[in-house]
Amino acid sequence: MIDIKAKAGVKDGKKKGVAVSCQCQGEALIIMEESIAIIRTIMENLKKANETMYLMVLEEIYENPGILTGEDSKEKVKVISEDLKKTSLN
Repeated sequence: MIDIKAKAGVKDGKKKGVAVSCQCQGEALIIMEESIAIIRTIMENLKKANETMYLMVLEEIYENPGILTGEDSKEKVKVISEDLKKTSLN
């Protein structure tokens, strides 16, 4: 089970931001399947609502792969990618 809550807004009239809370419970396979379903549903709904915003999200993910990998930098993502290639070749 994955429970996600996100609320965009302005804090104390100063900074814009998004507060996110996420709680995951269950086996890894279930969490993986639910995660993919959540991302797919969000992207499908955004594309239907506003295709320009949908494309902006795709661009942001492309420029910042850490969004999907959970890593902070492109360099870390590159190292992980190289490690996965080596592992899959063995």
